[in-house]
Amino acid sequence: MISGSHCDPLNCSPHPTTADVHDSRVYVVLKGPYSISESATATVDKQSIGLIKSGESQYIRVDSGNHDVVATTINLPTTFKSTVTVGNNQYYYFEVACDPGKVTFKADGLYALDGTSLHAYVNGVSQGIILPGQTLSIENVPPGLDIPFTFLDDSKKLRYSTTMTIQYESTNFIEIPYR
Repeated sequence: MISGSHCDPLNCSPHPTTADVHDSRVYVVLKGPYSISESATATVDKQSIGLIKSGESQYIRVDSGNHDVVATTINLPTTFKSTVTVGNNQYYYFEVACDPGKVTFKADGLYALDGTSLHAYVNGVSQGIILPGQTLSIENVPPGLDIPFTFLDDSKKLRYSTTMTIQYESTNFIEIPYR
């Protein structure tokens, strides 16, 4: 679950309206490079505002004050939630960021003792080399279920492989055992 990850002033901000009567709203919208194939359900103060599809938004009229917003993506289940403050006659945009994750790899210390570097692959694509005694961090890892990670030594011998689900905007860690 990602708590309040998108309630900074750039992403989740109130926007004044020119309405003559009270018209405060909370909008929920999908954003990010992976939003094109995603959809989400959303609630504001436990009241459903419906299904949000890529390129669309849903909103609910609210009183001014604090409101709990929860959105859960469907294809890659990730929950985003935050409490937002909406002023009188303001529109608040809660952006569900369908952004890539990050992964840091750390090899067992025995690899450093024998001077073994490991080549890291994500989905079969080379991502870099883990030098003896070092870590390797990769940003922009595409989110998805059961993403394969493989690690080969310089002679192309498989030293370790695993799969991991990469959530939107997640930070992940894989420790590679000595083999």
